[in-house]
Amino acid sequence: MKYLVLRTCFREACYYRAGDVREVPDSVVQKHPKDFQLAERPDVEADVESNPLVCPECGKECKSQFGLQSHLRIHKT
Repeated sequence: MKYLVLRTCFREACYYRAGDVREVPDSVVQKHPKDFQLAERPDVEADVESNPLVCPECGKECKSQFGLQSHLRIHKT
């Protein structure tokens, strides 16, 4: 499955740059869940319509409008 790389890291002989969407082995994701987020979410559109504090790019839920604005910066690379 495809994952969004949350922070730049070097895992099991592979370099992952923050903001990239890449195929990542499940073994790596399970060992380092803070570095990766599932990129393919079919229900993102439904989440955005029901909650204005959901990122339209990846579906992450934020607690405040400021938090959402801060989060959206990771998608501007």
